[in-house]
Amino acid sequence: MSSGSIISPYGGELKLSLVDEARAAELKAASQDWPSHTLDAAGEAELELLLNGAYSPLSGYMSQADYETVIDHSELADGTYWPEPVSLSLSAETADALSAGGQLVLRDPELVILAIVNVTDIWQVGDEWRVGGSLEGLQLPQHYDNAELRLTPAQVRAKLGDKETVAFQSATPLSAWQTEQLETVSGLLLLANIDVSDPAMDCYALARCYQHSAATTNSELCLLNSSGQSAELMAIVARNYGSSTWLAHTDNPLAEDAAERIGIKIGQIDSDPSALPDWREREYPEAIEREIHQAFPPKSSQGLTVFCTGLSGSGKSTIARVLLSKLQEKGGRRVTLLDGDHVRQTLSSELTFSKEHRNLNILRIGYVASEITNHGGIALCAPIAPYAEVRDSVRATVEATGGGFVLVHVATTLEECEARDRKGLYAKARAGIIPEFTGISDPYEEPENAEVVLTTAGKTPEECAQEVMLYLEGEGYFG
Repeated sequence: MSSGSIISPYGGELKLSLVDEARAAELKAASQDWPSHTLDAAGEAELELLLNGAYSPLSGYMSQADYETVIDHSELADGTYWPEPVSLSLSAETADALSAGGQLVLRDPELVILAIVNVTDIWQVGDEWRVGGSLEGLQLPQHYDNAELRLTPAQVRAKLGDKETVAFQSATPLSAWQTEQLETVSGLLLLANIDVSDPAMDCYALARCYQHSAATTNSELCLLNSSGQSAELMAIVARNYGSSTWLAHTDNPLAEDAAERIGIKIGQIDSDPSALPDWREREYPEAIEREIHQAFPPKSSQGLTVFCTGLSGSGKSTIARVLLSKLQEKGGRRVTLLDGDHVRQTLSSELTFSKEHRNLNILRIGYVASEITNHGGIALCAPIAPYAEVRDSVRATVEATGGGFVLVHVATTLEECEARDRKGLYAKARAGIIPEFTGISDPYEEPENAEVVLTTAGKTPEECAQEVMLYLEGEGYFG
């Protein structure tokens, strides 16, 4: 403990890993030929907590010895309690370019250098390679939103002086019950997590919710990018931010033995009667309710992608065109048709029909569909899309916008498609003129997760489209 009321950092002092300007310039000049690794959002969030002292006493990524003792005993090699590993995962190619005693450059997605790892350990865990080593940070990850709320432990401690604080950590908006309880707590520090591992989370809306809560509870607010850390690790962060007490709650409880080893007290608050598996269904103060409703509108106001997949000649393009007309009749959203042939002539005109290029074509369609969905429109897609992995990737890209994704399998049989063969493609494939043709010389992986399966035999395109419309209405996509 310090001489005042505020608790000392975990391990005794804040371990800051940011270098001065002279050293940063030296590292930039020297790092031109060093191996490089680009961090994703979760990696950036973890790096920031290492660089700014929130993960003290860590000053870098764990060594293999620390990693293994944490896995086995929740302790660093020196016996310090630590609940989960903090190491950097790399591709085999990047790991092969490294050696102990060397350096690794860490960059953000725009390739800005954030830090240098002075490598001490490289080892394999399953299919992954991991690296340990101390950090020299050139700069913290850049935040263009709410910069004044993204405070470091040192900044919060400077604001608090000797004031004793109580930490409450949340990764979701504070419910009406939580707000009422916290209004009675003095010296409250709200550690508000922006969970970058949740693709459906509207980070900006969540930050606004936290600001409403901070004003209502008269608390000090600190926004932290995170990726679903445990209560035990967040309690260490809370202590490093100057809190001597952790307010437990049902979303992220802290075990008493862990609190004792961390050296933080557990505060008692009543159980939340509104705690639900889906936090969006809880009761919230009016201002937060408005934010949540705007960030997570009902399906009838969401963007949507309807992705029709099937063999060449299955009728998916015709069904998609009928759907286009039916959706435009209903109105309420702009509708865009991304037909496979048309996309091939425009967005993907330079691509061949190799498997790699076919996959790239589908990913491009998925990206455009996700942008349409993100802006509240409806994207109708009608490519062959024969491979499940790529279809699943498109689904993930679209769903990350918070909109809907409906996979429609136009399950016309190969025999029927080949009998139609309006373009003569099957005949050319049988003659060997077209290599790698789906259904003939290349597989079509039938979807196992389609929301709608259309058996087209004996049905008109209008009847098939109506089946899709009935599904969309039943799921609430139209008011």
